[in-house]
Amino acid sequence: MPRRTVRTARTVALALTAILLLAACGSSRLSKQAYESKLTVIGRSVQSQMSQIFADASKETVAQVVAAIRAHDRTLRQLADQLDRLNPPADAQADDDQLVKGLRDFAAGLDAFAAAAQRGDVTAVQSFDNEVRQNRVPGQVEVQGALTDLTKKGYTISG
Repeated sequence: MPRRTVRTARTVALALTAILLLAACGSSRLSKQAYESKLTVIGRSVQSQMSQIFADASKETVAQVVAAIRAHDRTLRQLADQLDRLNPPADAQADDDQLVKGLRDFAAGLDAFAAAAQRGDVTAVQSFDNEVRQNRVPGQVEVQGALTDLTKKGYTISG
C-alpha cells in the first residue's frame, strides 16, 4: 500500500476515534445533584410560564390572548426540549421522559386552546377552562406523576 494511502487511513482512524471518544464523553449521565439543579431551574421557568399564561388569559382582545398563549406554548416546548437534552441518572430516566411528554402535551393543549379561541369555538374554550378548574389539563397528570415518583426516589426539586 502506498504511504499516502496508509497515512490517510491512519488520519481517518484517528479522527473517528476522537469523534467516538467525544460522543462517549457527551453521553455520561448527570449526577443526582446536577440533575436536581437543572430540573429545578427548568421547573422554575415552567412555573413562571404557567403563572403568566393565566395572567395573559385576561388580555383585552381574543387576538392578544391567542398571541400570548402561543408565545407560552413555544416557550414550554423549548423548556421540554431542554429537559429532553439532559442525561439524567438512570433511575430518573423514565420520569424525565414522562416530564418531557407532559410538557409537550400541555403545550399541545395550549395550542389547541389558542386555535379554538381564534376561531371562536366557545365550547372548546369552555372545555379547556373546565380542565384547568378540575386539574385535568393535558400533560398535568404525567408531570405530577413524574415529580411524585422522583420525590419517592429521594430527588429534591425545589421551585
